[in-house]
Amino acid sequence: MLLESILRLLLREFIAEKRVALKAFARKIDVNPKSVLETAKLYGFNVKNGYIIMEDREKIIFNLLKLGFDLEDILRYFDWRDLESICGAFLTISGFYTIRNFRFKTCGKRYEIDVIGIKNEKVLLIDCKKWRKMSGSMLKTAVEKQLERALALSKIFDTLKLRIDSDRVVLIPAIVTMLPGSIFFHNSVPVIPISKFNSFLSNIENMLDNLTLIEVKLGGLFRGGHQS
Repeated sequence: MLLESILRLLLREFIAEKRVALKAFARKIDVNPKSVLETAKLYGFNVKNGYIIMEDREKIIFNLLKLGFDLEDILRYFDWRDLESICGAFLTISGFYTIRNFRFKTCGKRYEIDVIGIKNEKVLLIDCKKWRKMSGSMLKTAVEKQLERALALSKIFDTLKLRIDSDRVVLIPAIVTMLPGSIFFHNSVPVIPISKFNSFLSNIENMLDNLTLIEVKLGGLFRGGHQS
């Protein structure tokens, strides 16, 4: 319980600070510096030259989710700038292999996909939208661009040499937002509030008939093993 209390106070410090001096923080909250160090290491913070640093935000969010923190609790300490990290953490917990900020080029044009989640033959292509509000035109443009990225990726996917134990994959474009509400579909592309993302992952098999699925047959197949 002591370590969790230290963690919450430490996370609060990081709302305003990029790094936290370990000994000064220990004095501030009146605990032994060894307990602060133990907390930092347990939850995935880095400690360098006497400072606690939050280098891998996705790892820390993943640890919090694994230890029973709910999303509402996590969002007290993280904000819209961490949307990609939160998506990545949920995907990892659900058994997906994740790739962040994937850049590629095809047909003379450059593309970037915020988060890719791969599990068996399913490849989720996620565009993270940090909208404060959403208009119909914003949504239409976002969906069209994500569909364009998905189609572009389908042309080169077989060259990526990922370890996928299947002779085909289905690319599933999706939009994730920080806005409240329910999951809905625009041109068969799911628009998912981050608060509903875990539910979406749990029920994705039941939603496949409603989703845009882009099938890619794999020629140079890497069979067996796990992605790392």
